[in-house]
Amino acid sequence: MFKRNIIAVCLTGMVAISSQAIANNNSNEGEPSISDKDILTIQAKKDALLYLLMEKGELSPLLDELKERERKENVANQFKKDFPFTSKEIKKRREMGIEEEKALNSPIRNKHVKISEEDYIVDGSTPIYLNVSANNPSSLAFFDYQGNPWPIVGDIIGNAAFNSTPFGESKNTAVFQINQRFSETVSLINLQGIDQLVVVKLIGNEEKFDARKNIRLPLIGPLSGEKIVEKGSAAPSSDPVLIQLLNGERIHGGKHYVSEWDDNSVFVRVGNLLYVRTKDVLTFPPNQENQRSANGYNLYKLDFSNTLTMRKDGQYEILRLSAVKEIR
Repeated sequence: MFKRNIIAVCLTGMVAISSQAIANNNSNEGEPSISDKDILTIQAKKDALLYLLMEKGELSPLLDELKERERKENVANQFKKDFPFTSKEIKKRREMGIEEEKALNSPIRNKHVKISEEDYIVDGSTPIYLNVSANNPSSLAFFDYQGNPWPIVGDIIGNAAFNSTPFGESKNTAVFQINQRFSETVSLINLQGIDQLVVVKLIGNEEKFDARKNIRLPLIGPLSGEKIVEKGSAAPSSDPVLIQLLNGERIHGGKHYVSEWDDNSVFVRVGNLLYVRTKDVLTFPPNQENQRSANGYNLYKLDFSNTLTMRKDGQYEILRLSAVKEIR
């Protein structure tokens, strides 16, 4: 009885296989190989057919084909479960994910990145202004008039709207990051050897930010390797150009330079030398010769440089010279 049940199941599978074959033939050739009437006959005489197939040894191949079809169907179902999306659908989902991530993380507005340098007077009445933007650190670096780093001492004083940290081997750079967008506050920085605190106005700005701002103080820094030379040889000079300058004469063949220092100072280049006539004190670069006139002018002869440091009323100032014309 048990074997008959197995055989019946097999025959049912065979009928299913035959039906599938009919469907395939319908789609491929247009005409079925077994009619509906034949299928009914097979179902009615399945026992006889099974015995006949067994006698001829044709039942085993049909059982193997049935098992293989079931296996393939199980594999296909498992694949569909494990990989529910097509390659095209997967790529589309990835593209949508990228667009979502871009929309979430990209700035709403384009931010202008600014790198600048400015001179700063510690005892002046104007603070240093620094624009800081979310997710973009801003830095403030301090230098003396020669470009040597000026170290920051101790902690930077400020409130919780901004984070601030001294940075660099010389500790001359302060890095600021904003915690609350559009906030504004004041930070105080203590520079080595200076009694007054440097005042920094921090401004939350989502349109522009100061990635790096170099602050140059017109003073001698604590890390300066140079000594200020305010006097060279004060003996009477034999240099004819210096004598002409002392007498207020025109220096023929020289090139006249100007700066924003004042209108009374004279800067003349002759070859690789620079001659200066001013009522203030030249502190850098060192001079080769200097004289003082009877009417209060200081005269200097030095190797040519278009950047000078002058001292006036106790305050150091960096001058940048620009050529004007040849003196004929």
